[in-house]
Amino acid sequence: MSKAKNIKLLSAGFLAGTIFCSGVVYAASSIKVDFLPLKYYFDGEQKTTSKPGFIYNGTVYVPLRFFSESLGKEVEWDQKTLSIYVGKKPALTKKVDEDGDGLNSQDEIEKYHTDPTLKDTDGDGIDDGIEIEMNLNPNNKDSDNNGIEDGEEIGVHELKLSNSSNVKGSFYIKNKYINHSVVLREDMQYLNDVKSLGAISNPITVEIRGPYEKFQLEFKGYSDAKVYQFDTINKTKELVPNQQYDSNGDKIVFEIENPSDKYTFFLVK
Repeated sequence: MSKAKNIKLLSAGFLAGTIFCSGVVYAASSIKVDFLPLKYYFDGEQKTTSKPGFIYNGTVYVPLRFFSESLGKEVEWDQKTLSIYVGKKPALTKKVDEDGDGLNSQDEIEKYHTDPTLKDTDGDGIDDGIEIEMNLNPNNKDSDNNGIEDGEEIGVHELKLSNSSNVKGSFYIKNKYINHSVVLREDMQYLNDVKSLGAISNPITVEIRGPYEKFQLEFKGYSDAKVYQFDTINKTKELVPNQQYDSNGDKIVFEIENPSDKYTFFLVK
């Protein structure tokens, strides 16, 4: 056998748990690899490994985990992103949202265990950020295990406002998202009324057509503002309770439980 030209670290196979036996092995019925009694020395000291290295096509392959840990580096395999981390994971800025799902990438990795490169990790049709906000599992298509995927139980509607900000509504029901509908619109017939009450936004009407359990609205692009509900009969306003401002997302978020009929909202500084 000719002298090996290169040395490479063997990673995915060993990390994923592939087991090799000694001798000559044919992988994929066509690739020949040779196992030899390789010896490993680190700073003059011989080390042993439970996983053998091998030679293929003139290149020596050695186990990455053994090699890295012998140098004092931890090794981690991420199945979702097909990533191998040796030592520290790459540092991500807290405000970075690589996939645009409303969650910063560091939180996706460390807190939610979702894929920071995919808006919808579990493929149920609902962005990871919305699932987190609605207390659903972004890693499970059917969060409540009722046999219906989350994407069939939640409707997401987004409305671009004339002042370049936007409103997004997430509507949650306990059965399939079918024969139910929502109208989300700027309701200009009430513009003068809400302006007289201090509005800094156009009035937004949400019309519910179906037995929804709750809905959540996000007003994005506003800071230091509060959301009010407009009484279209008495022409008065009432502060929406339990609203929160998310500085990272620059949005105001609130929920309405057991909604029915029609609601009109606007913002006041």
